[in-house]
Amino acid sequence: MGKNLKDKTAQPILFDPAKESVDEFAKRWPVERVIDNYSELLEELFLIRNPKYRFNKDHKADFKKFANAHVGTCNLEEVGRWFYFPWNRLLVHYLENALHQELRTARNKNIITAAEQKKFYDFTVGIGGLSVGSHVALTLVMMGGAKKIKLADPD
Repeated sequence: MGKNLKDKTAQPILFDPAKESVDEFAKRWPVERVIDNYSELLEELFLIRNPKYRFNKDHKADFKKFANAHVGTCNLEEVGRWFYFPWNRLLVHYLENALHQELRTARNKNIITAAEQKKFYDFTVGIGGLSVGSHVALTLVMMGGAKKIKLADPD
């Protein structure tokens, strides 16, 4: 039943559907749940790039063109990135990193410029003390802040 999870890795594992099926992957790693909201994420990206459709639900034809251009000749399951989280046995389908970051930071674009967001994302942020600092760390992660965060707490 897959690898022994007592020696859990702290890193997610990349799953490549072009090389093996979910069933084959599940023979090596126990998958309890698959989250594949890729089409919803892609539609949200479309709406961010085309705000005129945000409150006009008559965008299905234009979204279909956008999605077809994005997917190309591939199957929807083959685009994007799949990550397996062994500590909770979860397999998740994400947008590619640049698109994922665009989606996560779209609501920040009126606060800081794209260049500033890129600079911030490439920084390593250090947070000392997790009593109050935990809120800062959580906000950074949720808002698409720094890619690397170092935490320090004496407890």
